[in-house]
Amino acid sequence: MTDGYRAWSLPGLAAWAEQVAIRLEAGIALVQADSGNPEEMEEAIFGKTRRLIPNPVEETKGTPAETLAAVFGTGPRLEDLLSDTLNDQCAIVRFETIPPNSRDQWSLFLRRFAKQRAGHNHGIHILVPDLPKGTEVVECEAVPLWRTALRRGDRVIWAEEHLPRSCSGAAEDLAVALATEVCRWRLDLAAALSQSGVDDLSDPMSWLVRCEGDPDQDPTYDANADDLCPLALLRDGKKEVVTTRVWRAQLISLFPLVEEQRQRLVYQYRKMLRVDEHARRIGVQSVEELELGALVWQLSRKLDRKEADRLAALARVRNALAHRKPALSEDVRLLLEIPSS
Repeated sequence: MTDGYRAWSLPGLAAWAEQVAIRLEAGIALVQADSGNPEEMEEAIFGKTRRLIPNPVEETKGTPAETLAAVFGTGPRLEDLLSDTLNDQCAIVRFETIPPNSRDQWSLFLRRFAKQRAGHNHGIHILVPDLPKGTEVVECEAVPLWRTALRRGDRVIWAEEHLPRSCSGAAEDLAVALATEVCRWRLDLAAALSQSGVDDLSDPMSWLVRCEGDPDQDPTYDANADDLCPLALLRDGKKEVVTTRVWRAQLISLFPLVEEQRQRLVYQYRKMLRVDEHARRIGVQSVEELELGALVWQLSRKLDRKEADRLAALARVRNALAHRKPALSEDVRLLLEIPSS
């Protein structure tokens, strides 16, 4: 789904992989099935262990003990798998390879294994990277999904890593904010949005609609709507949740730019500005305190067309964000074209 190596180097995901590795070192680790797993998850987990040698179980024949005995060359009993000569060996058991009519048998075996492995403290280790929802192994609780370990700081790092070299200034700030706030745990979408051009950054809702890929709303992930995949939210008619994410991203990245430009305009055109009676009535005491609406009123006819259009766009963006609404795409585009100071 994503660039696995860099994904697992993120602090939150690295800590998650280490948590799984600690459980695996103790004997058994169960990871909930998740179609959105970043690539190379298993490599990341084994990279956190001290010595374990992975042994994928390619096919399941006979009882679980017989299947594992064929992998490790032991007798076909659970006790045979608990030999101290196998302390550095780990079986990777994928439920997707187990026939449906054998899964209950494997679940029971894993329960017995977890209990006896804890008592013996030696023998093989077992990693299940895709435990189906509803499959219980009483003696061993499944590790929370990887995406629950992904923090906002991780998402910011991820977005910044994928910025194109040509991206800078306000476009860079907006790209990172959108990737972080809108895409959430969908690192593949975040990477793509970070690399988008000005047109897509100005209109992220249209970009999402055009986005290729399946909506991912994994049923094993219990979360509120604000944490769900944006494509899944749009598919399910929850556009307002995604719109709020876009507004938040614009607020974070564009609001400081709007204020910087207001101050620049006041400084640059100070001699053309005045505190009129209306401004005094609302408490304005100096031209430095004039809001963008007042600047539009006093300056729009005195500026060249390009500068006047930018001023009007600044006022509209500021008004939209103040009312918890995303700014119009054409206004955002105008702001992104403002040269960096």
